[in-house]
Amino acid sequence: MVNNKIKNPKDSIGRTFFVVFILCLVCSVVVSGAAVVLKSKQQAQILLDKQRNILDVAGLLKPKMSAEKIQSLYNTRISAKILDFNTTEISNSNGNFDLNSQLRND
Repeated sequence: MVNNKIKNPKDSIGRTFFVVFILCLVCSVVVSGAAVVLKSKQQAQILLDKQRNILDVAGLLKPKMSAEKIQSLYNTRISAKILDFNTTEISNSNGNFDLNSQLRND
């Protein structure tokens, strides 16, 4: 009997794992690169979502407002204030308030 099945040297377990490893490596580089590139856009969308929610609660948000209109309305109508509960004084905030550091200090 003649064995007609010829074993291809490219069909080995080691080569299969090598291809899988390279594929995983390439995919992880692509996903990591996309995460780094899109980080600034993601942060901008998070800020826009917060501004949209604040304007909605204040009753200033209109349906289908563009991002530029939301940011413009937020910047003109909303200002951040900090209330010191110990002295009951209100101070203007320039956005540099760090809640975590305040909680650690108190």
